[in-house]
Amino acid sequence: MLIRTLYTILILILILFTGCSHPDEPDIPLQRNAIDEFAVYSTEEEPTYRVHFVHEQSFGDTEHLHSRQIGGALADESNRVILFGNVNGSPGIHAFNPDGSHISAIGRTGSGPGEYHSAFYYPFRGAVFDRDVFYETNPMLRGRPDLQAIVENEVRFPETWPVLESILVDDEDRIWTAARTDAPELFHWRVLNNKGELLAEFMKRRNQQVLHVKNGYLYMRETEEESGLQSVEKYRIELN
Repeated sequence: MLIRTLYTILILILILFTGCSHPDEPDIPLQRNAIDEFAVYSTEEEPTYRVHFVHEQSFGDTEHLHSRQIGGALADESNRVILFGNVNGSPGIHAFNPDGSHISAIGRTGSGPGEYHSAFYYPFRGAVFDRDVFYETNPMLRGRPDLQAIVENEVRFPETWPVLESILVDDEDRIWTAARTDAPELFHWRVLNNKGELLAEFMKRRNQQVLHVKNGYLYMRETEEESGLQSVEKYRIELN
């Protein structure tokens, strides 16, 4: 089931990143001819549930550990959290107990052809590309007019951002996607089942990035605006 969902996501990415030139008459990609099951959904579809997140625990920013670049986080069956990124100035992998206490640094990093059987399509349009936002949100280019000038001369900028900023699958085969909005700091998250039906949706700011969902919990990377320090926050998911 998980493998099938991963292939579904693969074709979903290929479809959504093409954008949509006619929102009233969506240009459904030709790939549908090679797919056994293909469902088309309206962007006006109402979600099945309302979702709420209840904060339970923080990971990664303790008295002795300070994280500035958290690349990702995973939870095991016992809800212990594995965090990988730049901690205390050096890259590594760290394990935490469910209560947030640090267990140890456990190692370093390193991963994945197949056939897809089903896919689904939402005619979302990419938000208008904003160069100022691009420079401001790119740490290598922020405040570097010299590098920005090189980019201006060498890069052909797109008219819109990619439709999806992030996509992941949880342990119940639900698909979580984040799409850019016209407000640069906000992302529109949608939760879909593996048939593409909309289960829930919510908005999050750029500095709140969903990394992992498992065992009924959502793990989100949160960045302090002033210090740049990052932590992974654990939330209990409530669907009603």
